[in-house]
Amino acid sequence: NICDIGTGSGNIIIALKAEEAHFNAYASDISEEALEVAKENAKRNKELTVHGDGLVIRDWIYVDDNCEAIDLIVRQGKPGQIYNIGANCEKTNLEIVNLILKKLNKPKSLIKYVQDRLGQDHRYGIDASKIVKELGWEPKYKFNTYIGKTISFF
Repeated sequence: NICDIGTGSGNIIIALKAEEAHFNAYASDISEEALEVAKENAKRNKELTVHGDGLVIRDWIYVDDNCEAIDLIVRQGKPGQIYNIGANCEKTNLEIVNLILKKLNKPKSLIKYVQDRLGQDHRYGIDASKIVKELGWEPKYKFNTYIGKTISFF
C-alpha cells in the first residue's frame, strides 16, 4: 500500500494507489478475495486453484495495521512524501493454500495446479523501512495468530 501525502488548499490529500498495492489484507471479519474463495472451496471439498508452481510471493498485512498506518501518515506524515505500508510478512500462494487446508483439516489433494498467468510477477515486495524509521510505525498483528482467526471466522 502506497500513501502519498500532498497539500491542496491547505488540506492534506492522501492518494492510496490501490493498483500498485502489492500486499494482501486480512482480518477476522474480512479477507482478501482469493483467501475467501480458497477457504470456501476447501470447506466444500472443491479444488483450490494454484497458478504455476504457487511460488508467487506477496506481503500479508492485517487490516487494522494498514488502517493504523494510514492514520499515522495523516497525522504525522510529511507533505509530499510517499510512505510504503507493509508488514514484512511475505508468503507464497502455496504457503497460504496449505495453511488453509491444514486449518480446515483438508487434504492437499484438493490443490489443482493450472498454467501460470502470462506475465505474472513472482514477487511483490514492499520496503516499509521509511514509515518505520520516520514515523515509528510497525505492524502489531502477527500473521501466524491472526490468519488462523481469519480462516476460522466464516
